[in-house]
Amino acid sequence: MKDNLVKSIKDEIETSSSTPDEETIASKKSMYQDQYDAATLSNFLLNQAARGKYSHRIFLITISWLIAVITILTLVGFNIMHLSDAVLIALLGSTTVNVLGFFVIVIQYLFNKEKST
Repeated sequence: MKDNLVKSIKDEIETSSSTPDEETIASKKSMYQDQYDAATLSNFLLNQAARGKYSHRIFLITISWLIAVITILTLVGFNIMHLSDAVLIALLGSTTVNVLGFFVIVIQYLFNKEKST
């Protein structure tokens, strides 16, 4: 059995051409195109799922941060909480800009116009 298999493989190798014919080339191209199309579709579906998932999450984080900042400012404004001016400047300045910047970066990545899928 094994000898027959080896013999048939040797016969096929000896009788086959070293350059593929047009039908084989077309078949390979079609196979690769089908794989590329499947990968592109999979990438599209994964991007759509990620857009829905992460856009909602980043929105919630941003809204939560802004509510926290407004709450702290309200508490400081009604003298319920006492914070120094340096702390308020840091809170309003650098951290808020970082959170909003993070929001913008993630949204630009998820909804990229040049690579829109």
